[in-house]
Amino acid sequence: MTTDTRSDTVSPSSWSNSTSMRASASSVEIGTLVETRQFTSACEIVSHGVGVAIVSALDAERYQGQGLVQIPFSPNISHRLSLVRPVLKQPSMVTLEFIEEFASSLKQFEMT
Repeated sequence: MTTDTRSDTVSPSSWSNSTSMRASASSVEIGTLVETRQFTSACEIVSHGVGVAIVSALDAERYQGQGLVQIPFSPNISHRLSLVRPVLKQPSMVTLEFIEEFASSLKQFEMT
C-alpha cells in the first residue's frame, strides 16, 4: 500500500497551471510535491538535491558553483502584471511618467 504524502497549502498559481499544461502538451509530466513562490527557496531546495525548479537566470546565477545545473527554458507563458494606485487621488506627474515608462519597458515582452 502506498500513501500520497502531498500536502497542498496554496492553490496552484496561474503560472504553475500554464507551465503544467505546456509540459503536458510536450508529453512531460510535472509531479509537484512542493511549490514555492520564492526563487531563493527554490534554489536552496534544489542545491540540497531535493528537486528541480524553474527560476530566472538572474536568480540561478547566485547559485552558480553550488551544485545547480542551469538549462535554458524559454516557453511562451504569459504573466499578468498590475500597478495599483489610489482611485480617489489624482496621480502625480512622476507617477504618470513611471506608469508610461513601465508599460513601455514591457512592450518587448508582449505576446501576440
